Amino acid sequence: MATGIICEYNPFHKGHLYHIQTTLSHTANAPIICVMSGHYVQRGEPALFDKWARTHAALSAGAALVLELPTYYSTATAEWFAFGALSLLHHTGLVQTISFGIENPDELPSLQAAVSHLYPESSQYRRLLRSFLAEGVGFAHARSAALETLTHQPLSLKAPNTILVLEYLKALKKLDWHPSLLPIRRISAGYHDPSLNPAYPSASALRRQAAKGTDIAPYLPDCCLDTLPSDYVFPSDLFSALPYRLCFHTPDTLREIDEITEGLENRILAAARCYPDYEALLSLLKTKRYPTSRLRRILLNILLDIKQTEKAALHFNDGPAYIRVLGFRRDQQAVLSQLISLASLPVVTNLAKQLPQLPTRVQAMLQNEVRFSQIYGTAAPWLARDAEYRMPLVIVG
Repeated sequence: MATGIICEYNPFHKGHLYHIQTTLSHTANAPIICVMSGHYVQRGEPALFDKWARTHAALSAGAALVLELPTYYSTATAEWFAFGALSLLHHTGLVQTISFGIENPDELPSLQAAVSHLYPESSQYRRLLRSFLAEGVGFAHARSAALETLTHQPLSLKAPNTILVLEYLKALKKLDWHPSLLPIRRISAGYHDPSLNPAYPSASALRRQAAKGTDIAPYLPDCCLDTLPSDYVFPSDLFSALPYRLCFHTPDTLREIDEITEGLENRILAAARCYPDYEALLSLLKTKRYPTSRLRRILLNILLDIKQTEKAALHFNDGPAYIRVLGFRRDQQAVLSQLISLASLPVVTNLAKQLPQLPTRVQAMLQNEVRFSQIYGTAAPWLARDAEYRMPLVIVG
């Protein structure tokens, strides 16, 4: 049996290498199956490196298999990101342990207690949440305060990894799945720490320094340097097309885009008229109700033309419709064979060959994934337009 890791590796850094190595040491070297965001990540941005380069890094570091988390889930809220990824791991039929990074592993019992109020939502939680929201605080703060009141424990829900762990626990309840949990204390610098001085700088710091023109290769593990692209993909590279996309929208059509509610479509169109650049647009739109993290996802949804009705038609709430393999270690090929044999979803290893024979829902999701990838490719000229069909599985070892 295998261990599952949910990841983005944006970029793959020394803290990620530590997580994989520590997981292997705690599980008697059980094979690791990674579910990794593809070309777009949960913060609503393109990944710094393309998904095949990041797959190679993960496999070189010791992962046995890398599966792609479809864009519909990789760019969704933390709740649906977690549900989509864990649904994929569950459907492999192979995973018995989930390994994840967390700031404080001792906090796990308190988070499990908190989840008992979140799924299903308890009446006490709803009452407290309404009470805190009425005080004028944002949803994240109100939720944290409500859960701390109910559990009688402080919860570090401002830390992105802790928020994700809470959503992992909630997703497991939804799936009625009970794998073993392996919390690994994060040793990287804090998520928002801009410094490159620590031995384990954060992914956020690495992206920020790369955007400034700093060579970040010295801060990455040696195992992933050989196959990295010579250039990066930054949000500014991709979102330069956003003003063009907005020219085709009216308030009615923009209201169809996923996550746009409560008149935000009018504010977006008004702000776009004096649109200086992507970051300035985010600043113009940011409010307590619409924090930057949510706005990034919404603007990406506009760029990718992801509509609420489209996701509903694809039964988004049921989870991913397929398992797409991005790569595997040669010495772990048996894990791939087991996946193909045991998975309860179609396993895609050759898109060009398999697409015509796949069920309608799977075809529709994959065809949209091809479109999303082509849009990413406009900022990544080293990728061929038909890379989704031509790129072979990444094989390491």
